[in-house]
Amino acid sequence: MEKTNRIFCIGDIHGAAKALEQVLDKVDFDYENDILIQLGDVADGWSEIPQCVETLLKCKNLIAIRGNHDDWFIQWYKTRIKNPMWLRQGGQATYDSYTSMKWIDKLDEHYEKFWSKQHFKYLDSEGNLFVHGGINRHIELEHNSNTIFMWDRDMFQSALSFKASNRGNKGTFNLSDKRIKRIFIGHTSTVMWNTDKPINVNDQIINLDTGAGWNGKLTIMNVDTLEYWQSDNVKELYPDEAGRR
Repeated sequence: MEKTNRIFCIGDIHGAAKALEQVLDKVDFDYENDILIQLGDVADGWSEIPQCVETLLKCKNLIAIRGNHDDWFIQWYKTRIKNPMWLRQGGQATYDSYTSMKWIDKLDEHYEKFWSKQHFKYLDSEGNLFVHGGINRHIELEHNSNTIFMWDRDMFQSALSFKASNRGNKGTFNLSDKRIKRIFIGHTSTVMWNTDKPINVNDQIINLDTGAGWNGKLTIMNVDTLEYWQSDNVKELYPDEAGRR
């Protein structure tokens, strides 16, 4: 019987290479055949950003989404101007790792093979949309800007409000673009809602940023079944580092 390729989605990594390897091991990820969709923010936080890229590049079927932290890093790569906000928000770890003797020779290669290949959005044939931050749900997907894709939080918060206003009853959160059936996002950490688990809003919007850049866990999810697996708490994996504070 021919093997069916599995499709996995993984949340914000923020330099936690140990967590990345843990979740891929937990699902027995097939680097040759399985599909991995990464929701952005590989950069900034813990110290192993280049190691994360090395692991992701082993995935033959990788779809990498660009997050706002990735974009900050790319701006530095192109200009060599160190944005103070970027450095304060975890960018110092990215800068330090890529300018170290161990990894500086990999900087250009990683940019060409990984960072420059990131997508701002990915809509599959089943109507699953993968984006880092969110979308303006009142307009068609193509009319959204890349800034919205990377930075939006309103969509997720509006979906939570919609669910609360329905007192938890399932209903359809209206999206103008009817091609979209389900949206997978990162960016807005679920630890803000006192949980390190994914937040699933009526099987329509699924937030997989479970705090791997802070004091949470990294999450990987099977896109078809919505089953998920998690790493150890990242503070336990990097006890001597501050992360994104």
